[in-house]
Amino acid sequence: NAEYMGDSRSLCDLMAPVRPTQSRSFYWIYCAFAIVVVAVFGSVVFSSHMLPPPAQTTATPIPTPIPTPKTNDIPIPVPIPIPDIDSTSTPPSLSLVFDNEYQSVPITSFLPSFTTTVGIRAPKFSISSRAGIDLVAVLDRSGSMFGDKMDILHKTVNLIINHLNPSDRLAIVAYDSSEQVILPLTHMSFKGKETAREALKNVQAAGSTNLSGGLWKGLNVLKGREVAVNEVTSVLLLTDGLANEGVTDTSKLVQGTKDLLKEINTQTSIYCFGIGSDHNSNLLSSIAESAHGTYYFMKSTENIPIAFGDCLGGLMSMLAQNIVLTVTAPEGITINSISTAFQKIEVVPHKKYTIAIGDMFSEEERDILVDISLPSVESVILEQPLLHSHLDYTNVIGKHSEEVDLVTVISRTSPESSLGEKSLKVDEQRQRVFIREALVEAQALGDSGQFHESAELLKTTRDLVAQSDYALANPIASDVLLLDLDSLAPMVNSADVYQAEGNHRLRNKRNQHSMQRASASEGDDAVLYDTSAKEMMRLEFEV
Repeated sequence: NAEYMGDSRSLCDLMAPVRPTQSRSFYWIYCAFAIVVVAVFGSVVFSSHMLPPPAQTTATPIPTPIPTPKTNDIPIPVPIPIPDIDSTSTPPSLSLVFDNEYQSVPITSFLPSFTTTVGIRAPKFSISSRAGIDLVAVLDRSGSMFGDKMDILHKTVNLIINHLNPSDRLAIVAYDSSEQVILPLTHMSFKGKETAREALKNVQAAGSTNLSGGLWKGLNVLKGREVAVNEVTSVLLLTDGLANEGVTDTSKLVQGTKDLLKEINTQTSIYCFGIGSDHNSNLLSSIAESAHGTYYFMKSTENIPIAFGDCLGGLMSMLAQNIVLTVTAPEGITINSISTAFQKIEVVPHKKYTIAIGDMFSEEERDILVDISLPSVESVILEQPLLHSHLDYTNVIGKHSEEVDLVTVISRTSPESSLGEKSLKVDEQRQRVFIREALVEAQALGDSGQFHESAELLKTTRDLVAQSDYALANPIASDVLLLDLDSLAPMVNSADVYQAEGNHRLRNKRNQHSMQRASASEGDDAVLYDTSAKEMMRLEFEV
């Protein structure tokens, strides 16, 4: 029987062409059926050897199994790594939640500063087909990319090609002193993947670094789309050095990028990947932040695949885009401030604000801290309205717009009562914002050469976070935050280490806390703001 078990795998492999259009569970049902067929057949063969011979003298010959092609003979697309949750015909949706600093407040209390959070939650989901992706890889092929960097880059892009579906489209732009479209936007069918792999071979190291030319050429590929576009549109920009040709000024390059993005008819994100110590992390992080993307710092060449895997895992689990949150205070409530790194517009002073969130992946969370002035009231109120929140976004799975509304309320209790239970969730978000602001200040100190002061600030921040209500109540969860801060302080205490690594690390961590989004590149066991899809894809990309 054992000799026929290999055939069950081959039967599964024969069904490989159906994988891109079928769910993972559907594929495994086929495999299970194949295994059962082979097992029954094997049992018949086994019994023909072991049971006594029948009365008739003519033996029935054992049929020879039909040879099946080896797996190497048939290209097998890799299944989409979406977390395994029960499929549903109804697309998943975002939800709104709130948390108040205190669960209740006596009616006689006037609190000039009271903090509440408005949270956006993306569920963990799995459906039969994810949203399609239009992806442009903009690759640095300057002379400094020669050797191991270029070899691992090729392996990484081939992994991306392997994981894309026929409905996805990929373009490759390479740049050195000039820029070139190596592969126009191409569907990743079997033939398309072969074309992409051949085109990638033309990306070889030579020349200088015209980063602006490469990036803008990639954006123009998306701008020039004439057929129906996919729901998710993104650019992956990689470099290992400084932009030394074309537009090199950071502010002009970022503004030119913003102008081009406005001409593209879909929300387009840009993810920037900086290799080693010689790239301009200020430029890359500024580009990423201008386009709802993430900046990845890769200390060594070996980190390239993990970073790209992390990014692709997010894009493949995209749920929502064009997310705009509107927060309005009712009569009697004043908004003092809103703490967020996202773009914020004051519509009515102290009353109404809009926040552009960008996009969200499966399992992600966004939390907005709102500080209000809470007046006293005349009588007990079970649910006093504090804020009205309205969420608009595009559901890329359902391919339609959705709206969600939430009213933040609080219980106002009798005069003799005390403040209600304190919220650890609110304090957690306070610590996140506190850390982000400390990273911004530490960066400014380091950029001005005050390395000792920068390191001391990070140490003080770490100690204050360790004594917070959130950290004391959640020692395991907060340990990731504290270890993160512990690792940063030694990277900013001298000019050499700051320029080589600390500068880049600070921008990467600041970006993570600002967006509440993972941007892992080193295979760490604990990753801030991680999701199942990102973690799974990082494992797929380990080479």
